[in-house]
Amino acid sequence: MRTSRTGSASADAAPAPAAAAAAARRTRIGGVGRRARAWLHDEALLVTLLVASFVGRWLLADRNSYWVDELYSVAVYGRWNDGAVAAIQNLAENSVHPPLYQFVLYHWMELFSDSEVATRSLSNLYVTLATLVLYLMLRDIFSRRMALASAVTFALMYLPLYYALETRSYAQTVLLATLSSYLLFRTVRTGHRADASGWGRSWRVWSVNSALFTLTNVALLLTHYYNLFFWAAQAVVAMAFVLVDSDRGERLRSGAVLVGGYVLQGVIAAAVWGRVLLDDFNRRSEDYAVDDRVQGVDDLLVDQVVTPNIDAPRPVWWLSLACVALVLVRALAGIARRGALTDARRRAWAVVYLVAWLVLPLVLVYTVFSLAGVERYNMRYFLYCVVPLAPLLVLTVDEAGRLAAAAWRRVRGGELPSGVTTAALILAILAFVIPGTHAAATEPKADWRGNVKRIVDVIRDDEENDYIVLEASHRRGSMANFYFERYSDDVRVHDVLAIDDERGGDGTHPVLRDDEDLIAGYDRLIVLFPHLVTGDFPNALEQLEADYDVHHPQLDRAGRGFIVYDIHPGASSY
Repeated sequence: MRTSRTGSASADAAPAPAAAAAAARRTRIGGVGRRARAWLHDEALLVTLLVASFVGRWLLADRNSYWVDELYSVAVYGRWNDGAVAAIQNLAENSVHPPLYQFVLYHWMELFSDSEVATRSLSNLYVTLATLVLYLMLRDIFSRRMALASAVTFALMYLPLYYALETRSYAQTVLLATLSSYLLFRTVRTGHRADASGWGRSWRVWSVNSALFTLTNVALLLTHYYNLFFWAAQAVVAMAFVLVDSDRGERLRSGAVLVGGYVLQGVIAAAVWGRVLLDDFNRRSEDYAVDDRVQGVDDLLVDQVVTPNIDAPRPVWWLSLACVALVLVRALAGIARRGALTDARRRAWAVVYLVAWLVLPLVLVYTVFSLAGVERYNMRYFLYCVVPLAPLLVLTVDEAGRLAAAAWRRVRGGELPSGVTTAALILAILAFVIPGTHAAATEPKADWRGNVKRIVDVIRDDEENDYIVLEASHRRGSMANFYFERYSDDVRVHDVLAIDDERGGDGTHPVLRDDEDLIAGYDRLIVLFPHLVTGDFPNALEQLEADYDVHHPQLDRAGRGFIVYDIHPGASSY
């Protein structure tokens, strides 16, 4: 009986631990929910900005058709391959880009389709997340006001908006560069707090933040080759921090740890894609050789990075440059005084980092290209340099406000009216940033989709004649067939007029000669110029007009569109 009662008591007591665990889980879940609701309440303006900017870009996503580089991403190195591995192999053999974005995009299309809205939503998401990460980084270092103003500015700038509407790797670069910067600052803060003395002076990087930082930088290196210059510039600033803010006895060890961390990132990236990078360099470096000096840093900074995003009159530029210089000098002076890593010192280092983030990659590009005697520039390669422009604009306006307040006190003996700096920032965004926003939202691209659809309509509406289609292209295979597959089951590009044939040899096109009998079996010929223009093919046009009569052209002012030829004009019905 005693045993039975004991067993019964144990049975009655058994559910208690399970019930307690379930209650604990509900408490944790409830706590997470409360924290999430509190965060959404506190950050309502940020959430509104993120949602509104994403939705606005989403509504613009299919305004333009894909253009040639996007078709490479979506079709040539995407859909037209037997799986993700085959796509990456194709990329390795024929492209100049690392594989990470293409790998992500391939699987994204598997989930969401290959439409313009679907694929550009990936870039849209990247820019939205970059805006969030930029805000979090600046809020931790400066203030919520500064972070929100910078997030708004960044979301409205030309280049982030433009490349959020493209199926290309550059938006992924922006997110990874921003995330890398955020994680670097968190790693520094964690390392110092980990010191037994509280705000210590040793460099300690082995943490969850440092592991995420390493993975982010590896991903950055595997997204675009030019990200190497951001990575190197970041390493220079990090080493400066180690040398200045480590105790004298710790500098060697701390520097070795830092170098080891960056070497590890480079080794991992090289193990994944290094052989392909070397093959690409050996195959293409001569294409970019220059005899004269390469483009200067000032031209790169102004023309490629700053002006497309913040286009201000020259007097405003000089005033802004003076304000940024004052902010930077004050930050350097604070760093030179040394001391514990207080909030003020972290802000000083952040200012130095933002300026270096903007300028130093361009200095490294110029130095490397000058020594190598090559040059290859495009503003999209330096899209990561655009991110610090937003907080630097806010810091510039704040510094101008501080100087104006000091002058006001000296002249009027009182304080400048409140809200003047905020009003100046709003005016600066409206005057110097919003025009770029409008340009990015409305800029037209080569209309592959529209021209293909018009060709399909022409052929469908003319049942009495048979058509053959050629495409003027800079590659041997057609890319317009991506859109023909959308709009027709049977209309396809037969062959291409390659630009290499136009420019090389005797300037004639084998397809017009070798397929002459095949073409003669049709009534009409359509030659499509979807990306390259008619002016790029004078020899082909001369040959075509000598053999056939022009029925009608549908070309825009640039010479893109298509031309319909009568192959047998005497026998054709009009």
